[in-house]
Amino acid sequence: MGLFSKRSASKKPSAALGISPEKEKRKPEKPEKSEKPQKPGKYAQKSSSGHIQPQKHQLNGLNANLEPSRSPRSISENSIPRKSPEKNPTYTHKKRISTVVDDSHFADFEKDDYDDADSSSLEQNALDSNGSEVSDDEDDDYEEHSHVMLERDRSHTISQLSALMGYCGLGPSENSESLKKLANEVSRRTFSLLNTDLKIQRLSPTMRSSDAHFHDSVIGDHQLELVKQLQTQIRRILDSSSSQTSPYDLLTNNRTLWDRYGSIKDIIGRGAYGVIRIVDSGEAKGDPSGRTRTYAVKELQKRPPSSNKAKETKDQFIERVISEFIVSSTLNNKHVIRTLDLMITLPEKNRVSSADLYEEARISQVMDCTSGGDLFHYCKKSITSHEYLSIDEIDCMVKQITKGLWYMHSHGVAHCDLKLENILLENDPNSIKRINNKKRCRLNLKISDFGKASVVRTQWDNEEQLSTSNIPIGSEPYMAPEEHVKSHGGISLLKKDCWALGVIALILFNIRRSFFYKSNGSQCQLEYYDTKVGEADTKSYGAAYLWQTTEPRSLKLGKYKDAVFGEYVKNAMVSDYDAKTKEWSVHKRGKFIPIETMFDIPAHFQDPSYDGDVDTFEKDDFDLRKYCTYKLLDINPAKRLHAGGFLKSDWLASVESCGD
Repeated sequence: MGLFSKRSASKKPSAALGISPEKEKRKPEKPEKSEKPQKPGKYAQKSSSGHIQPQKHQLNGLNANLEPSRSPRSISENSIPRKSPEKNPTYTHKKRISTVVDDSHFADFEKDDYDDADSSSLEQNALDSNGSEVSDDEDDDYEEHSHVMLERDRSHTISQLSALMGYCGLGPSENSESLKKLANEVSRRTFSLLNTDLKIQRLSPTMRSSDAHFHDSVIGDHQLELVKQLQTQIRRILDSSSSQTSPYDLLTNNRTLWDRYGSIKDIIGRGAYGVIRIVDSGEAKGDPSGRTRTYAVKELQKRPPSSNKAKETKDQFIERVISEFIVSSTLNNKHVIRTLDLMITLPEKNRVSSADLYEEARISQVMDCTSGGDLFHYCKKSITSHEYLSIDEIDCMVKQITKGLWYMHSHGVAHCDLKLENILLENDPNSIKRINNKKRCRLNLKISDFGKASVVRTQWDNEEQLSTSNIPIGSEPYMAPEEHVKSHGGISLLKKDCWALGVIALILFNIRRSFFYKSNGSQCQLEYYDTKVGEADTKSYGAAYLWQTTEPRSLKLGKYKDAVFGEYVKNAMVSDYDAKTKEWSVHKRGKFIPIETMFDIPAHFQDPSYDGDVDTFEKDDFDLRKYCTYKLLDINPAKRLHAGGFLKSDWLASVESCGD
């Protein structure tokens, strides 16, 4: 996308999809309360991993088949936990879940949240409900929050840049040393487009909503001037082949990739967007044993023509690469990948005068390189190795992603392609410990790939500008349903991101469930109580993705192309949530089986390695996670939970995350 999406003058969100008007509210029941307050760290990660029988085959994705089968079979009612039938599924019920929350957690994320200090130096003092420090005796059972480190082979090493590179597949393997030699030669003719006159001006890293800079837009006067100068410079370089001026002469004062960042550490293959390069700052200085910094080089090539799109023009290409760079380099948060430079690679000097620079020049971004891969391959590895993904680990991941998204949204940026592949993981080397023969550490999650991002609020806008392009953006399973419906008033791209966040949370809990069902990574036979027939039954759903598309077949008839998504629309909870009082007004109970059974453990499950982490939670804790998931996946975007409200909800406010 360009720097700004196509917008309407209307400021109102699009109308609800497939939702009937709210029913008249009845007198609400007395709000329920938690039995006791929870202490920070109470849900700290325990060692919870297990080994089940190995799989018969390796999956190409999290789900071998996203379209679930429909072949329910009867089972004994005594084989699963009983659930009483619902007497009135269309009631209005008012509920306050987890009413006692330690508000000190708010200070954990409402702070300057980009911190280069080692996480081991941060004090993690637990406090009791009165704000006093917990004594040593009370803290004996506390276990520092951590995640299992999943070892990756070379193909998984490639995955750590898959999101950054638009990686689609590797070509034939080549000799590593010859590739490194070639890449280092290329790095000496790869020049930075930034200099003393062209500098990045990052946003404040603050996460305090009361801070005067918290709502500064990613696009202001400085960014517009930088866009203008970069456009002029790139055009001059690409057009120099038609003049007597060499592009090398235009870049005399610009530093090369080799000089500024170091030598090539590794070449791990060729993707759809060129060679994937890892740069190590220490090797360039001849001191590989010292403290080094590793960078990833993302090559931004022209998009090839497709059946419905013509070949990208030079002006379109320049606009796209500058747009992505300006957005990603201006953001400044530890849960957003940090972009450092924009560079151009020229042909060899002996043939540059005869080369078509538009076809041969390569533009790249330089970014911090993460060590833990992307979340897609991490989840895939957890399935194939039968590694348990605990509730605490999922809570931590969801909170970190939400923090990064809230920061972006607060500065007027919609990601528009939020998905597992675009979440990168950084292992904290200072926290690595071996627990029960498994390496564990703290993880920092970072949102990456801003190729489809859109600026929805500039410095000169007072509120979000809605998108009227009527073109779905992103990856099918994560697309919000309103994207498939033409809207003259426009849709909110921020609410589109929140839908994708709900899909990610649902996928993570679904992957956790596959551990109990010994899934082969494709399907899970979920056990549920059928209230219509009054007995237990099973139904098959995907072990990761529950639906492949949200596109309707006939919106008027309430039919959808994906049967599972159609089932969700029919059975989703309908509610209102008051972010101030944190009360839920439930107008229609949720009856979507994968969410309602999210925390059920099948009666037949037996594995001594499982430590029973569900026993550390109350029923209200599970209800809260279900309610928030439904609210993120509200079919009506106007009522969908936004990132800031979700972050301050009783669910995430009480979560200990590695980013805190």
